[in-house]
Amino acid sequence: MLGCRKSNSAEAIIRDCFNRSHAVNCARVLVGRTTTGSSSTRVCPSGFDTTGGGNVFVTYHDAQAYGEYLIVYK
Repeated sequence: MLGCRKSNSAEAIIRDCFNRSHAVNCARVLVGRTTTGSSSTRVCPSGFDTTGGGNVFVTYHDAQAYGEYLIVYK
């Protein structure tokens, strides 16, 4: 899966206000077996690799995602 999403983090918002640039982080993400999660899910249930669905997936290990591109534009 290739995922691209505009950053909504506080650090990115501060940077955007300062230099009027935006960033899109594109990453390859290994989603494996997916199950439904909730805001209280802290650890992926046994037998699954990610939680989520639709266009949002939550991974629980850094090795599941590889940052491929960072696109910065004004």
